[in-house]
Amino acid sequence: MLEEDRLRLKEIALRVAEIQQWTGGLDEQTFLADPKSMAAVTMNIMVIGETARRLTHTVRDLEPTIPWSSIVNLRNRIAHSYESVDQGIVWRIVQEHIAALDAAVSRMLAAP
Repeated sequence: MLEEDRLRLKEIALRVAEIQQWTGGLDEQTFLADPKSMAAVTMNIMVIGETARRLTHTVRDLEPTIPWSSIVNLRNRIAHSYESVDQGIVWRIVQEHIAALDAAVSRMLAAP
C-alpha cells in the first residue's frame, strides 16, 4: 500500500473517532437539538468523503462492501448544498454505517 493511502486511511480513522466522540451517549433528539454536534459530525463526514475520494482504487478495492462512491457523493452534497442537508439522515448514517467504515479502515490499515 502506498504511504499516501495509509495516511489517508489514518485520517478517515481519526474522523470516524471524532464522530463517535461527538455522538457517543446521544440519542437522535439530543443530537438534532445541538447545533455544535451536528456541525462537527457533518464536517467530519465531509472530510471523510474528500479523503476517500483521494484513495487509490487499489485500496478501495480492499473493502468492496464499503460504498466509497456514496461516501464521496455525500461529501459533495454537504459541500455544495449544506443548507439542504437533512440532519436526521446524517444521524442515521452515523448510527448505521460509521461502525462498518471504522472496522473496514482498521482492517485496511492492518494489511501489509
